Amino acid sequence: MSETERSSVESPAVIASEELVVAPPGMRLVDAEALLAGLRQLRERIPDYVHLTPGESRGLGRTANLDPDFVNAGIHTVSSTPDAKEYWGWSGEELRQLADEGRRWDDVERELRIVLKGIADANRMRKNSLGFAILAVYELAGRLIKKPSAAWLLPYYNEMHAAWKRSRERSRRKKEPPKPEPDDSPSSTPAAMP
Repeated sequence: MSETERSSVESPAVIASEELVVAPPGMRLVDAEALLAGLRQLRERIPDYVHLTPGESRGLGRTANLDPDFVNAGIHTVSSTPDAKEYWGWSGEELRQLADEGRRWDDVERELRIVLKGIADANRMRKNSLGFAILAVYELAGRLIKKPSAAWLLPYYNEMHAAWKRSRERSRRKKEPPKPEPDDSPSSTPAAMP
């Protein structure tokens, strides 16, 4: 590792002050692999990046989502206390900085959700274009196999037809509710009336 790399790894201030360039201006990332590599690189530069278990996340939920008025009143209380750091363990300025940093990262979260939705929608459109093309191929092949000159298409069409039937069968099975099994236990049959 070079001295420059070592100093940037060891010093968070250096990382924070460097301008992050995911792509040069004007360059459009059209390659999914390049974007994925860039996201992985970006992930390594995000301070305090972590994945919580569902239990850990639930455990942080209440205190992480306090009412903003309550938080501001608490910061004001600490800020109004002489020798706050000794008394509370934090200064009002430290708590204010934590609150500001949380709001800035909230903005990052919102922006990433917007970007993710855009990526998901673009990918849905790609898949729709592919699906449209494949359905057109299937329909046209179904018409062409009736002509003797296109007999070579028959095994390909049959493969597509079989795959189509399997997919329809799978989706039909998912939609059907499970049939209840008859209960033959003695307690479920009504007793005969005398």
